[in-house]
Amino acid sequence: MKLVFLIFSLVLFSSLFAQENSCNTIKTGTFYAKAKKKSAPILKIERTDSTQTETFLATNEKVYYKIKWVNECQFSLIPIQAVSDTIRKTVVTILKVKRDYYKFKATMVLKPAIFGKIYRKEEY
Repeated sequence: MKLVFLIFSLVLFSSLFAQENSCNTIKTGTFYAKAKKKSAPILKIERTDSTQTETFLATNEKVYYKIKWVNECQFSLIPIQAVSDTIRKTVVTILKVKRDYYKFKATMVLKPAIFGKIYRKEEY
């Protein structure tokens, strides 16, 4: 569970290269991470201008982050309160923004980069 949490935490945040929609459209809001495209969400992400809360839906465990935007499509997540010592500062780069989701690359200190997709709605 901690590994899944770590992977999705890393994958959640990133920066822009080319988008159909602007990265500004995902700076705030509620988003969902899934293990597979048609599966139920495993992680709920609630983001404001300065914070992000990640809730693991199976356990209701929460991790809290401070957000520092580096540029329009890249931000750092700094853990405020985490359920594990393995949660570290993560740099997220938004690679592509679509109507229903965005793709990202997340990098943590001393860890390989993680790539993923985050959905705008729970049912995708």
